[in-house]
Amino acid sequence: GNGAPDDTASGGIIHFEIAEDKDWIVEQIGIVDDARGRITYTYQDGTTSTEGIDISGENEVQFFTAAHEKEIARIAVQFYGSGGISGLRFKDIEADPIPEPGAAVGLVVFGAVAARFKRQQQAG
Repeated sequence: GNGAPDDTASGGIIHFEIAEDKDWIVEQIGIVDDARGRITYTYQDGTTSTEGIDISGENEVQFFTAAHEKEIARIAVQFYGSGGISGLRFKDIEADPIPEPGAAVGLVVFGAVAARFKRQQQAG
């Protein structure tokens, strides 16, 4: 709390590589300390987005949530001086189940057969 860095304050970049078999989006990244820098998100489709870090209070924690809701591939957190990461939170992307075309055709055929069978029972 005295305004003097209590670490080497030389800055640097911390990289996170996300496994290809993970379908995750970034919910938030916690940054701690009097930090300045930026967060670069690289998505599995090759696009990127960037968010600035500007925390003035020593040992203060802020959460950054500007990542797009797209599958994440890499995260690079760059500190211009002092700073640290308190945590990362990811969320699984849940795909909506898509019915198979064959199943839809099967339901139509079943309905037609059932309707014909019912008509034959009523006529006979």
